[in-house]
Amino acid sequence: MRMSEIRVSSWLKPWDPAVSYDAALLSATFSNADRGIDESHAPADVIRGCFSDYTTYSSDYEVDFSGLMVTDLGMMVSSPRGTDLRIPNAGIELGSFLKLYPHTVPIVVGGDHSITAATGKSFCDARRNSQIGLIYFDAHRDVGPMAEDSPPVGATVRALLQDCRNLRGSSIVEIGLHGFMDSPRDRDWAEENGIRTYTARAVRHQGMASILANALGHDLDSVDAIYASVDIDVLAQGYAIGTGGRTSPDGIEPNDLLDAAYSLGQNRKVAMLDVAEYDPFRDVRDLTGRVCCSIVLAFLAGMRGRG
Repeated sequence: MRMSEIRVSSWLKPWDPAVSYDAALLSATFSNADRGIDESHAPADVIRGCFSDYTTYSSDYEVDFSGLMVTDLGMMVSSPRGTDLRIPNAGIELGSFLKLYPHTVPIVVGGDHSITAATGKSFCDARRNSQIGLIYFDAHRDVGPMAEDSPPVGATVRALLQDCRNLRGSSIVEIGLHGFMDSPRDRDWAEENGIRTYTARAVRHQGMASILANALGHDLDSVDAIYASVDIDVLAQGYAIGTGGRTSPDGIEPNDLLDAAYSLGQNRKVAMLDVAEYDPFRDVRDLTGRVCCSIVLAFLAGMRGRG
């Protein structure tokens, strides 16, 4: 490593409650109990491992984000339903952390996409006097029926609308819905609740920059704070090898997702990010894991340019 390079792995700061951080990296658990193995730490471990290969400077965006203060808080632990989230390294629950450190942007990696129902609710509760917006990138709508007494798998967005009084359907935007991954029932439910959807095909035809500008400048213009969520199965199948979600060739390209992450990082309203549904045991040579890692880095590069 040349002396001028700053590797992300050595740049991340340890947690100190007296320090004001721009962002905090958190890990969510991921389980595949049907295979009889514990892989809860694996997604975050792979993504953190990639940090040793990457520097804080992007020649794509001409940004060095080493001036940010970012801490690695390690793993969150949760109840069996994933509803109670605690940060052992900070000795505090996620909801309390969000209230005590409102200017620190949490970045959650790992977990299946149902984790967003819990982290998103904590985000809404911590900002109960603010109008919240949600922008999520997903191959699926995630508005299906909810099973009682179990995580809202396939129903993350429906769960958030049910549990968050300061989140309206008209303040929710989905980008990247795949073809042949939907149903008329779910389409009708989303439309009836005012959710705006941009398909992966729309991204290809209109361009991510145009769609994101419309989403942030029009659809979410009236909200006070935005939660951004990336389900990595939104990628085209060739890049989404490392996910347990159903994928198809009709997905979006990594460069479009990275540009979106950079633009979201630039936007001061975006106050929390998660990157979910990564399964390293399905991955090949960390291909999907490196996309997840790059999403985090592009978001931080964007944050460096916040006014």
